[in-house]
Amino acid sequence: MGFDIAKVNMYIPQGATYGHSFLYRNEDDDSIISLNHYTARLQIRAKTADTTTLYEATTDADDGLTITGAQGLVYLEIPAATTTAWTWTKGVYDLEIISQSGKVSRIAQGSVKVSPEVTR
Repeated sequence: MGFDIAKVNMYIPQGATYGHSFLYRNEDDDSIISLNHYTARLQIRAKTADTTTLYEATTDADDGLTITGAQGLVYLEIPAATTTAWTWTKGVYDLEIISQSGKVSRIAQGSVKVSPEVTR
């Protein structure tokens, strides 16, 4: 069973709630891979090597990531209050899932662009 790391570039409007669904599929036959008993984590940094995190979410902390296991979905939701407070406009991220046994797999990665808010 194989899978590709999805390349998904996020465009986030500052001051708005942002949502994105990541679907985990088997590249060999396009079947959905169940994420039952998995957790997930996502971090945004200005650059890959930076030590400072601009934003992070996990399913463990119930702070922006949720998993619908049998459907193979990881859903990211960033509240408007959070995006309003951002002073940065560019970054990179990746999304990892963690199995019950502790195996970590990266399922998505890409760039993040924040469109500055005009209406406040």
